[in-house]
Amino acid sequence: MGALKVIVLIVVLVVVASVYQWPALHPIIYSLVAFLLLAFLWSRVSVKGLAVERGLASDRVQVGQSATERITIVNRGFLPKLWVEARDFSSLPGHRISRVVHLGAHGRAPWTRSTVCWQRGRFRMGPLALSSGDPFGIFNVRQTVPIAHELIVFPAIIDVSGVPLPAVNLQGGRTRQRLTSVATPAIAGLREYTPGDPLNHISWNATARLGRMMVKEFDPDPTSDVWIVLDLDADYQYAATGRSESPQPGDPIQWLRSTEDYGVTIAASLAQRCINEGREVGLIVSRGQSIRMMPDRVERQWLRVLETLATASAFGSKPLAVTLTEEASRFSKQTGVIIITASTAADWTRSAASLAQRQVPLTVVVLNPASFDPQAPPSAATISSLLAQRVHVYPVDYGQDLSTPLPRLGLARSA
Repeated sequence: MGALKVIVLIVVLVVVASVYQWPALHPIIYSLVAFLLLAFLWSRVSVKGLAVERGLASDRVQVGQSATERITIVNRGFLPKLWVEARDFSSLPGHRISRVVHLGAHGRAPWTRSTVCWQRGRFRMGPLALSSGDPFGIFNVRQTVPIAHELIVFPAIIDVSGVPLPAVNLQGGRTRQRLTSVATPAIAGLREYTPGDPLNHISWNATARLGRMMVKEFDPDPTSDVWIVLDLDADYQYAATGRSESPQPGDPIQWLRSTEDYGVTIAASLAQRCINEGREVGLIVSRGQSIRMMPDRVERQWLRVLETLATASAFGSKPLAVTLTEEASRFSKQTGVIIITASTAADWTRSAASLAQRQVPLTVVVLNPASFDPQAPPSAATISSLLAQRVHVYPVDYGQDLSTPLPRLGLARSA
């Protein structure tokens, strides 16, 4: 725009000098033409010889943590750069790293930016557009530096010690009546030998002492598989109303903005807890296009779970009851199941009850939609239906401390 004004001024002066025969205007015209040519040539070399170096302190962070990026603009030329505007096009929300710098000959301009990540997902860091021009602002030149990095923001990990793990409930009480053919460290008792018992279960000390063949009974392994079933049916996801738009760093719970965020965060936290306790963890995400990860207890399994949950979102509509029916064959007495859902549909509670009737160790984390959105249906009827089927239920309201013990109602009704 500045160049256009100068050109118009030159044209006007040429017309006036020609019409009125004013030779005194000729030096002014020549000066303006030289000025315009000089500004154009200066702008052409203003972005020549520039290079960008950028890198992340870590390409994987969690919600509530900071992503730190360092950018350096290097001038490899002999001419100084009076001003260079660096404009960043990263997709990470709130990542404002753009600025204007001055560079001397062979100079460097480094700076660092730390951004608190409040949204999980996979983000692009870059590219960077460099703009410069002549000192008079007549011409601007821009070039794009296609350097880009990928940043993965994992879900936050919170204290979920108050949520009971199904495998924990396998020891003692009624479970001592359920025998297992697999030797585990937990010995429930002794009984007389019956045909078909494994020979390695024979207790030779008790046999010698009592004079008859005795075998050991084992509790199911408390470190058995745990399946986490996360319901992301788009028809039953609710955003929190009245939430803080500027949460403070510290407690990750304040960064969670919806039932989807709560469900993903609880699933990630329970997966870490299970793996830390030596359990094999599998993940099923119920949505329009379901996701399934087979159980494993190695550390990289937790990273796989986190990477999956980082980008998992409510996609399409698929009733939780359908998923539970499709996956029912994977669940057994030796496999714990944790269901996380905000659904108030009645059909999935019947599917959960059928699992409980098969003596599948089951815990259900019910996200109360009404605590997120007052217009949403409450979860009271869903919880009552589950408790009536003697299912362990952990109700979760928006903003609730998940490290608190299971409510007495749930323990009493599910005992």
